[in-house]
Amino acid sequence: MVGNKATHSRFTVMIVPQGSSPKVRKFTITRGMMLTILILGLAVMASTTVMGAHYFQMRDKLRENTVLRERNFELTGRIHSFENQLADLNGTLDRIQRFDSKLRAMTSLNDPERRIAMGPVGDAAGKQLPNNGDEINPTIQNKRPEELLDKQEDAIKTLGKNALTIENRLRMLEAYLGTQQTLLASTPSILPARGWITSGFGRRVDPYTGQVTMHSGLDVAGAIGTPVYSSADGVVMYSDYNSGYGKMIAIDHGFGVMTRYAHLSMIRVNVGDKVKRGDHIGDLGNTGRSTGPHLHYEVEVNGVPVNPQMYILDADE
Repeated sequence: MVGNKATHSRFTVMIVPQGSSPKVRKFTITRGMMLTILILGLAVMASTTVMGAHYFQMRDKLRENTVLRERNFELTGRIHSFENQLADLNGTLDRIQRFDSKLRAMTSLNDPERRIAMGPVGDAAGKQLPNNGDEINPTIQNKRPEELLDKQEDAIKTLGKNALTIENRLRMLEAYLGTQQTLLASTPSILPARGWITSGFGRRVDPYTGQVTMHSGLDVAGAIGTPVYSSADGVVMYSDYNSGYGKMIAIDHGFGVMTRYAHLSMIRVNVGDKVKRGDHIGDLGNTGRSTGPHLHYEVEVNGVPVNPQMYILDADE
């Protein structure tokens, strides 16, 4: 019995090679060895299966990481693009702010004496424009990053278009106000000398001939030496003695407007000088064809004499 058990616990493995003179090889394997080999085979198969699964898992992760890196690179590029766009918008808004300051200076909007009330910036219904501090929509947390970036990109493009539109409108307004400011500064608006108006614009009896003639200006009587001021901004076109007008100054104010100051005792400007409203250009006198100390003041528009009193806003200035 013992011999039979020993025999059954052993196994013979025969290897018969092919060939002309086969030599058979025999191996004796015990039951324990077979179990060991079987266990080792199963362990190798299990290890191979685990390693294969790990390999495919790592390969999928590598692919996922590659996709994530590509998406990260794309999102980083878009973020840099947004930063550049925001920098451009900041430059545009900075130019708009400078335009606003210039327009306020030109229109005296910053003058506290005028007490001009400036309303809020918004639409006609009084709604305020949103800013970055406004409450964020709670649904934003449920949106994908790409959707948020697309939304922000569209908002930046819209903001950029609006900013450029505002800037262009401000440029047009600045040009218009600049022209209007020049026009106003070049329009006669003050009495050139302090005194008494002794003869107005229109037909009158000439004191020398006794004939009814056209008096094309305004006579302001005063003491000799009384300062005579330019009634508006302009350029001196004539500064000399004239047989009828005596010592005379003619100023071109642009826009077809010309003024003359006659019968002066002294001329204080030269041809080509640029003068401002209120500049002291000469002194009242009694030169030329004059019956007494006075200033003869004329205003011409496009070569046609007009009543100077129409251009005097305050006769006491």
